[in-house]
Amino acid sequence: MDDSDEELISGGGTKEERENLLGSNKDKEEEEDEDFFLHGPKIKFSGQLAGIRSQVDEVTGVMKENVAKVIERGSQLTELGARSESLSEMSAEFRRQSTRVQRQAWWKVTRNQIILGIVAVIIIIVLIILLH
Repeated sequence: MDDSDEELISGGGTKEERENLLGSNKDKEEEEDEDFFLHGPKIKFSGQLAGIRSQVDEVTGVMKENVAKVIERGSQLTELGARSESLSEMSAEFRRQSTRVQRQAWWKVTRNQIILGIVAVIIIIVLIILLH
């Protein structure tokens, strides 16, 4: 061992040198790093920083309101989509019913025309037989 090692072991040298050699300073840095990453930076707010903090809180509040509004709009859009789908189904059913009614009306008119034609033919035949 040389003289500087003996001096450090016996208590000589600076406290910083001992902490660097023993690693106790490194443990404190790791703890501070863990605290930073787990809990964020440790800031003491002065007057100016408190004002900034209040602005950040205000912006955060506005952002939360905006997110709530977006979620509400999303639910309203979902409801609107459901209504639209229901309306589409109702219009398809209306189309089917109107087509069925239109066919029934056409058959009714055609049937009446056929009956009228048969009656006209019978009247003509009766007139021809009576006039001969």
